[in-house]
Amino acid sequence: MMLNIYNALAVRAKPPQRFVAKAGGLSGLATHQAKKPQASAQVSRQASAMPAKLQQGIALLESLIAILIFSMGIIAIAGLQGYMIKGASEAKNRSDASFVAQRRIAMMWANSANLADFAEATPATVAELPSGTRTTTINNADRGDVTVTVKWQAPGEPAHQYVANALITGCNTSCT
Repeated sequence: MMLNIYNALAVRAKPPQRFVAKAGGLSGLATHQAKKPQASAQVSRQASAMPAKLQQGIALLESLIAILIFSMGIIAIAGLQGYMIKGASEAKNRSDASFVAQRRIAMMWANSANLADFAEATPATVAELPSGTRTTTINNADRGDVTVTVKWQAPGEPAHQYVANALITGCNTSCT
């Protein structure tokens, strides 16, 4: 079978042959091309030579494989969506923690004369975060050095924290 295809291709690849006509009618040179065999017809007949009984169910098998590949893609997309939701939730919690800390620092700026009143001995509960707490520490009241720490822990996740340091200057002791 392979030899027939090779021979058919080899015959196609041959250049036109030239020959000199013998005495008796043709003068000069004439060209002659070899007859081109029907290689494609031979190949298609040989490929379909498999009995029809052995080909039954091939379309069903191909369909099942296509459905399997499609299903794996859908499952991968669903898993990716789960990771995206988790990442968006973590980003929201970090943003909320930053907001809570900055809001606390803004309150201290607004009332910098009473900076010592903002110190928290026990952590305050933060409703915006899951299991959220806030701690405000006055490092140096004369300089206005403060630290606000916000901690939270989502269910099934490790604990996170956001720390904001600020120097609150201005009217620290007395405002007139």
